[in-house]
Amino acid sequence: MNKDEISRYQDLLIATATEVGLKVLAAVAFWVIGRWLIGVAVSMVRASLERQKVDPTVLRYVGSIVTVT
Repeated sequence: MNKDEISRYQDLLIATATEVGLKVLAAVAFWVIGRWLIGVAVSMVRASLERQKVDPTVLRYVGSIVTVT
C-alpha cells in the first residue's frame, strides 16, 4: 500500500464514522425527546382524569395506554 491508498482509506473511514455518528446522535435525540413528550402527554391525561375523580386503577391503565400509543 502506498501513501495515497492509505490516505484514501482514512478519508473513507472518517466519512463513514462521521455519518454513522450523526445518525446515532440523531436517534438518541429523537428517543430522549420522544420520551419527554410521552411523559408530558401522560401527565396531561392523568391531571385531566384526576380532576374528574376517576379511579386510580383506571388512571394507571389509561396512562399505560397513552405511553404505548
